[in-house]
Formats: sequence, C-alpha cells, structure tokens
Amino acid sequence: MGFAPSSAVRIERNWLPTGDPSPGRAAMRGPRWRRGALGATGHRVGFGASPRLSMIAAQHCVASALQALLRNQPLSKGKVCLAWSAAVGRTIDRVTTASLGPDGTLTISADDRHWAREVGRSSALITSRVNRLLGDGVVKRIEVTSRAPR
Repeated sequence: MGFAPSSAVRIERNWLPTGDPSPGRAAMRGPRWRRGALGATGHRVGFGASPRLSMIAAQHCVASALQALLRNQPLSKGKVCLAWSAAVGRTIDRVTTASLGPDGTLTISADDRHWAREVGRSSALITSRVNRLLGDGVVKRIEVTSRAPR
C-alpha cells in the first residue's frame, strides 16, 4: 500500500525540524522522507514546520499585544491598574491595590503585612514589568504599605 499525497500534504526530502542545528546522524543514514501539512498560506505547519515560521509562546504574545494596546493610551488609573494586574498576576492583584503618584511612585496597598513583604521583595522585577507596559521610566519606585494592623 502506497501513500498518495492529497492536495493539502507535501512530501519533502531531507528536511530537518526547527531547532535542529545540524543534520547529525539521521542525515548520514541516507535520504529521509517527512510529510508536513500545508496551511492556508502554503507553508508547512505542525511537526516539521519551516524554520522561517516559528511559534511564539502564549505569554509573550499576550504581553506584546498588551504593550501595543497600552502604548498610545493616556496615563490613567485604569491603565495603571491593568498594567499592575498584568505584571503581578491574578493572586497578588486580588490582595493589593495600586495607584501612581505624579512623582512616579507606585503606591501599593496590600491586605496584610505578608503580602506587603512579598511585593517589596519583588519590587525590582515588578517595576521593570510595569514600565514595559506603561512606558520606560513611568514608575520610578514602588512603595508598599499594609492595610491590616500589625
């Protein structure tokens, strides 16, 4: 029984999948045949996709899209809250509130001192993430306070 390629499948000879920097032993054994389905644009998709077309991880795609959407928007409380939420994640966002002062200080109010300590420990990383979304140098420093009594 032979394989008859349909119009949506192309057979390719000596093709290496993305991420394989050298032919290695597989290419030394002789010609190998691999099939790759063609997408709507005529390019290979799935296993053995063309090195020209690489996949982007979802977290990078979402961050890039969010940056593009926020870039041209005016600085507002909603924009700061959205950038804060995207930078720290759902769990920390649920137990904190963020507000940006005119001097570039991002004031974070945490539900208790434990969350305040965790945000304080990660302030350098959080600052870089928020600045990536709001624009370079918008947040100069983070000040963390706790709403709960000690």
